[in-house]
Amino acid sequence: DNVYNFRAVSSPVLKQTVLYRSANLMSATERDKRIICSDVGCRTYIDLRSDRIPSSAWEQAWGGKLKRYHCSVAENLTPMVNTTIPEVREFFYSSFPEGEKLFDDDAQHELFLKHYMIFSCKYNGKGPILKTLQIMSKEENYPIVFGCHAGKDRTGLIALFVNEICGLSRKEIFDDYLLSNPGLGDGSNDSPGGKVYHGSLKGLIEWLEREFGSIHQYLEHIGLGMEEMEAIRGIVSSNGSRRRPLFSSKL
Repeated sequence: DNVYNFRAVSSPVLKQTVLYRSANLMSATERDKRIICSDVGCRTYIDLRSDRIPSSAWEQAWGGKLKRYHCSVAENLTPMVNTTIPEVREFFYSSFPEGEKLFDDDAQHELFLKHYMIFSCKYNGKGPILKTLQIMSKEENYPIVFGCHAGKDRTGLIALFVNEICGLSRKEIFDDYLLSNPGLGDGSNDSPGGKVYHGSLKGLIEWLEREFGSIHQYLEHIGLGMEEMEAIRGIVSSNGSRRRPLFSSKL
């Protein structure tokens, strides 16, 4: 009713009962909570937002029905106008002189989202991104739902890594990412930028491959072990045998 963009990751390629992605859960109705916890059976929520929600507020909203981990994958990046990271601040002011009017122009918005995900990887990989994936490597945490405000950019970034670990094709990965457009509808969830673009994810993947050689090598760089990747793949993948094999640059 009041939770947008909720869906299984990479439907229908991966298992449909273990890993879900979503927009903000704090606005959930009682019916939403019953569906997510009882019908879907989610046990763990990984909150990717930068918002500092007190544990007491979460407990009051959800009453202990869903264990919450806070992994702010865009820490110190939002809003970009206030960031303390010089590279990010310079990018924002040089690229978007009219500030948040960037959301009114598809080309500017696409550029913003690409760099938003790149900067998240560059500055928060060994912290919140690694922590998120390590939580996903433990079977006792499943079923898991992870999400941010709109469930598209920070959420799409983590979904990219899970999908790559599970050996999905690039078409399958892009299809999953672009499902946020119908998932959010026409500006749902009070999000001014309720849209995603093929070019944003393509630009991120190109940056990861250019800087690290591959997405897997980036994951190794931030400290995610092969055993943890294999664990995620074993839990989430519906048919690991037909997917591309994992590889390590260290072999």
